[in-house]
Amino acid sequence: MFYVVLYIAVKLGCNPVECRPLHEPIDGWVWVRCPNLGSLLRDVARSLLSGLKPLLVTPQGPLDPLEAEKHLSELEDPRLDGSFEVLVKEREPAELLKLGATSLTWKPGSPTIMASFKGASVVTLLERGFVPLVWKAKYQR
Repeated sequence: MFYVVLYIAVKLGCNPVECRPLHEPIDGWVWVRCPNLGSLLRDVARSLLSGLKPLLVTPQGPLDPLEAEKHLSELEDPRLDGSFEVLVKEREPAELLKLGATSLTWKPGSPTIMASFKGASVVTLLERGFVPLVWKAKYQR
């Protein structure tokens, strides 16, 4: 088992035990920080044991937990490429341009904006209080 810190958006249906949520859940979804792959898989198993089907998604699309080991680079340092909805709350949306967004589209007063990225760090965005809503993206995977 590999021992690297992982970041992934999950909808477990129950609170993660070993992975740490990085923000309040949004429609049941939350970005988590897991100390290793085993921790992520055990939290997924807890969700299954509670009768709930866990959902996992990276910026590249949905992830089958059984295939997670093949996608460690996506989980260790997730990057945004393309257009994603981002929760900004009271943050200044233009700050996203400094964090790697190439364009922004938003309505004043809206808690979310649409931002386009080329290789922006998910971890940096989360640390600054921005939440990429990758589970709302349409994937062609």
